Amino acid sequence: MIGVLALQGNYRMHSKMLFDMNEENLLVRDAQDLSKCKGLIIPGGESTVISKMMIRYNLLDPIKKFSQNNGIFGTCAGLIIMSNYDSDNIKTLNIINIDISRNTWGRQINSFTKDIKINLDKTKKIFRATFIRAPRIEGVTGNIDTLAYLNKEPVMVRQGRHIGTTFHPEMHKDPSIHKYFLEINNER
Repeated sequence: MIGVLALQGNYRMHSKMLFDMNEENLLVRDAQDLSKCKGLIIPGGESTVISKMMIRYNLLDPIKKFSQNNGIFGTCAGLIIMSNYDSDNIKTLNIINIDISRNTWGRQINSFTKDIKINLDKTKKIFRATFIRAPRIEGVTGNIDTLAYLNKEPVMVRQGRHIGTTFHPEMHKDPSIHKYFLEINNER
């Protein structure tokens, strides 16, 4: 079963995408929910709020431990939570070695949708990507694979079983990235 962190943000669209793929999923609100899952999606939303809610509901350390044996897929704010972002207001999981800055593609009014090329191992395709107050990946270190670019800047990365996007792949009906996450999460 795949968990979708349901503290704040666009978790219902991820759950619907998984449901439409016939993938059993659970809205995760506490460590007991997390223990029933084999993978986790951290949705977009507001990274400060997600971080504070993870601390309030005692999920930060359980998710860090969970990430050692299970894949995590973060979108937009979820990717910020997975990164090594350093702030007094946001506690992150530090499980993807990227430097990231928040909201650098612009404010809400600057949101946009663009077709980008994604590389999912042996499959290359065009994917419709929606960027809403999106973070920018400023740098990657270590064993990071960049799976998609926009204007020569990374917008989708993978490290081991973890993937992250600066955009919202759940906004359109294309399940390619969700399927890819399921595939790599099942690699053991």
